[in-house]
Amino acid sequence: MKMEHEFYRRLNLQHIRDFIICGTEAVEVNSDSYEERIEKAHVVISDLLHEYFPDESEYEKIMVPVYGYVTAVQDVFMEIGMQCGASLLIQLLSSNDLYRLKGFMD
Repeated sequence: MKMEHEFYRRLNLQHIRDFIICGTEAVEVNSDSYEERIEKAHVVISDLLHEYFPDESEYEKIMVPVYGYVTAVQDVFMEIGMQCGASLLIQLLSSNDLYRLKGFMD
């Protein structure tokens, strides 16, 4: 069934993430591991900042607020993600007749 195939094609965390954050589906799914994706992004920003701040003490000084920003964004999105996950779980369980019949949602 073509419709079923489309459901499974879109069943990807990156598609769901982009839909929730941007309102659209991810155009391309990145098959790199989480570690690889983080490392690639780190290399890009590190190389760029080393070009502008070749002196290591200047580079380290500019990285402090960069890491502070990244940490703040990471913390906020992690908390939002956990709240969204809990909300979805409640919706899934509350719409499940089996759980209602057994009294789990009372």
